[in-house]
Parts: sequence; C-alpha cells; structure tokens
Amino acid sequence: MFWLKSEMNKTYVIDASVAVKFCVEEEDSQLAKKLIGSSSVLIAPAHCLAEAGEVLARKVRSGMLPMPLATESLAMLAEILTFIDVETLVCNSVTLSLASGASVYDTLYIEAAKMVGCPMITSDSRLGSEDGRQG
Repeated sequence: MFWLKSEMNKTYVIDASVAVKFCVEEEDSQLAKKLIGSSSVLIAPAHCLAEAGEVLARKVRSGMLPMPLATESLAMLAEILTFIDVETLVCNSVTLSLASGASVYDTLYIEAAKMVGCPMITSDSRLGSEDGRQG
C-alpha cells in the first residue's frame, strides 16, 4: 500500500482501492482499518462510492462476499468518508488525464488531494506513480 510516512491524525484523500480494504479482508486491510480508528479525516471524490460498489458487486457475484455485507459496507463507507462533488474536480482531472494517460476516474483522486492540500493514499500502483506521492 502506498502510505506516506506520517502520523495518522491528518486529513487524507483515499481512493476506492483503500475504501474496499475497510470492508473486506485483502492485503493491507489492517493498515487501512487503522485509518478508521484514528482521528484522521478521510475524503474522497463522490464517485469513489460507486467504484467501491462495483468492486463489492464483483465479489458478491463471485461468491466471495454475501450481499448483505456488501450493502452494509457501502453504508459504512458513506458514513465515514467525506465526499467532494465530482463537478468541482472534473475539468482539472480531464486535463491531467490527457497529459498523463491516466483515467479521468483516477485523476479525480489526485485533483481532490491537490484541492484539499493533503496526501492521497492508494494501493493502486499505477495511481500512486501518477501522483508521485508514494510512501
């Protein structure tokens, strides 16, 4: 996981790869869950909930996750995350996407971190390298 070496009492933008780790056991889930128990403020672009929902739906379809747990997980994410409206980020995200080759969906996280002025946490190696904020 791409963590900045800093105390866990700050504001962070997290992406869907980290949000899903709050809900299901995956590599680095325990690290991700430490963020929930800290005094950190967790922020994400609003589309993060849909991206996490897609991952959870795939896990339900494959039999890895029961449907009630998937819906409970999405409700939990909606409670613990502070969302930024996509329309405030999308123009700069498209520009960054065209310049970097990364998807607009991914660059929304980078632009959110820039807008808020905080680190971004991801376990997506492609996104971590686009941002240059690997820990």
